[in-house]
Amino acid sequence: MNHMINCPKCSSEVLVETPALGNIPLDVCPGCSGIWFEKGELEALLKQSQGGGSADLELINPKAEGLACPSCKTKMSHGGLVNPLLLVDKCQSCGGIWLDARELDLVKKLLGLSGGDSGVKVARPAAVPAAPPARDVKTILIKLAAAVGAVAGLLGV
Repeated sequence: MNHMINCPKCSSEVLVETPALGNIPLDVCPGCSGIWFEKGELEALLKQSQGGGSADLELINPKAEGLACPSCKTKMSHGGLVNPLLLVDKCQSCGGIWLDARELDLVKKLLGLSGGDSGVKVARPAAVPAAPPARDVKTILIKLAAAVGAVAGLLGV
């Protein structure tokens, strides 16, 4: 599914799909590191992290002053998610949710998620990634196991 979605904040940026959390492909902005969750993706992630509980993702005190939805271009509602202090943009029409980079941190704190990198960073597809410094394989395996155990952790890409 190769759909071009523009970042609702950085109009010139196109979101890059990255299998960042578990097996859920997320659309991440290489400019601001915000993340677009299509309907069901954030719910699936919360289910994974909470061992199958259902997550209530209705916005608390939503106000119709959010960004334009990157998927269907409707104006999103801005409101609290899970907690009135965690303000996110949610499209009431297609169900997508936009999290700024720091809001993802808050979601993880609120849900008691730990492990993994605190942000998902992606490179623009044209950029050639620098070779990672060689690390001790054992350390990497331990980190991987810890990350997978945590939430199939926001692995830094």
